[in-house]
Amino acid sequence: MRIPRKLLITCLFLLTGCSMKVEPPQELPANPNPTAAQVPPLHGTIHGGQQPLYNSHLYMFQISTAGYGQPSISLLQGGAGTTTTQDTNSADPTYLDYYVTTDQYGNFDITNADYSSCTPGQQVYLYSVGGSPGITNDANAGAGLLAVLGDCGNFSSKLPATIQVNEVSTIAAAYALAGFAVDATHIASSNTSAAVTAVANAALTAWSLGSISTGQALASTPWNQGADSVPQSEINTLADILAACINSTDSSYPNQNSSACGTLFSDATANGTPSGTQPTDTATAAINLAHNPGANVGALFGLAYPTDPFQPKLPPTPAPNDWTIAITYFYTINNGSSPDTDSVAIDASGNVWVTGEFQYLLSREGVLSELTGYGSHTADFTGNDLNDPIGVAIDLSGNAWVADNSSSEVSVFTSDGNSAFSSNGLNSPVNLAVDASGNVWVTNTSNYVSAFTSSGGVFSSSPFDVSGTSNQYAGPAAVSVDGSNNVWIANVQNGVSEFPHTGGGPVNFAGGHTNNPQFSAIDASGNFWIANDESYGLSEFANNGTPVTSMAAYTSSDLSNPYGIEFDGLNHLWATTESSGGGVVEFNTSGSEISPTVYAAGIGGSTGIAIDGSGNIWLADSAGAGPLVELVGVAAPLLNPLSYAASINMVATRP
Repeated sequence: MRIPRKLLITCLFLLTGCSMKVEPPQELPANPNPTAAQVPPLHGTIHGGQQPLYNSHLYMFQISTAGYGQPSISLLQGGAGTTTTQDTNSADPTYLDYYVTTDQYGNFDITNADYSSCTPGQQVYLYSVGGSPGITNDANAGAGLLAVLGDCGNFSSKLPATIQVNEVSTIAAAYALAGFAVDATHIASSNTSAAVTAVANAALTAWSLGSISTGQALASTPWNQGADSVPQSEINTLADILAACINSTDSSYPNQNSSACGTLFSDATANGTPSGTQPTDTATAAINLAHNPGANVGALFGLAYPTDPFQPKLPPTPAPNDWTIAITYFYTINNGSSPDTDSVAIDASGNVWVTGEFQYLLSREGVLSELTGYGSHTADFTGNDLNDPIGVAIDLSGNAWVADNSSSEVSVFTSDGNSAFSSNGLNSPVNLAVDASGNVWVTNTSNYVSAFTSSGGVFSSSPFDVSGTSNQYAGPAAVSVDGSNNVWIANVQNGVSEFPHTGGGPVNFAGGHTNNPQFSAIDASGNFWIANDESYGLSEFANNGTPVTSMAAYTSSDLSNPYGIEFDGLNHLWATTESSGGGVVEFNTSGSEISPTVYAAGIGGSTGIAIDGSGNIWLADSAGAGPLVELVGVAAPLLNPLSYAASINMVATRP
């Protein structure tokens, strides 16, 4: 039975927590479940370039919750099948790691007696180092491989009978876990509920890229029945780059690398520069590639030929623009149409909310779609006057608020249903943001800003006129809330407007410093950043409203028509480029470009952007077919939703 719209609206406004409520990132107990998981025996094979690795040492690690940068937790212990070795990476010199050894066919077995109990809810991975690839009897100490096993509490139901550890599983693990990894033995997060959720989503994302059952790169994720596209050829090419080193004769390592290992280790440094720390094995090299996808692309690409153990792969020419791994989601809704996406937001569970519109019969209709943090398309919301939805924001109770431009309405979506309303002076709304009190601020393409309370009532004397004198401040567009609960508006024609947390406003600042802004963002210092779509650059205002730069002072040859912007958990700014070619460019807070190129160029004109708690960047592509694109592990993990991060003054920080 369909609930009458007026009744549904009334129900919504009487409730304050219909959807998932955002909880503080409080620390978890050391073991959230006092009953430790009993992992079943594990069996698998380790291959380098399709060749079994004999006498390889296989470690079993749990991702640590002791803090970013801390050592992973070794799970293997003394048993009939294990050997012990000194852990030179540990701060404690008495700490020992145990490992199992592969046979001449690359087989390994881990029995119940071989490991200590792991923590349910925490993620586990395998790390293989060394071994002979069978070319000669020489061992290659530079051979390092990874595979994500997943949640310690679900091994028995999730893992295949035989686990395949190879270069494909290594690339999948390295990229998916990049936001939490320093190297192969230091993968960790904070001990918060938000971080634990983000690491779990990242582990499942690894399974979106490659199968540990077959050892093959995937063309589509396991979740969406072919309604997405994984860059299988690129993953295989990256795997071939690692295989060139692993399958080389390298008896003298580490005193002298083989040619393939030497090239890989010198070009895949920790920071992507010649002065950066070189990896000592291919597993850490893969993590470095994920951290620096635009560095030394040509030299690394050359390692993939003529060796080709993994197919299909990229053609021998030209070299790719960069090594970002982009999953494209061509999901369809009930009528079989694929929407053109526009804006993206992330909730507390890492779920992705994206607005879009699609052609239905002779009209255009709108849709709000939901995907999990690992890309499973779970829900679509249509109707209720969704015609041209643009901005989307998540409130403190987990509800999604959507600004619909053509219907001049705001829609609210909860786990129980959805509703829409058009009061409060809405006139072609475009964007939204939620403050620390749960009030929802909406920009209109007229000169007005509308505001609603968390229960849907009119806030204060909304709508607010921001036109100022002589119509200097016209067309409020982008809106953000800082960690002090001030609301900042970027106006299309000139300047910015502020609604202070103390009340009152708007206060207008410095005309002439904006040019058709579409989106804005707040950095960790509370400064307000704007993407100027028509001036090809970024501008910045201090948290007191003083312009830090003249308009478009921050730009680069890689940034054309900046549109969407967001800061990641390490306070780096990511800006989308709307013009042909699309992609994202990374900046520091001094306005200097960090990325040596446009990452993921060629995906189409990128508009909306959101960064999740696992460090994945989600891009709405409003050009062409308009799919949703996920750049796996390229950014630092970010605490979400943005409304919650602002409410506890943790903007642009990791969960």
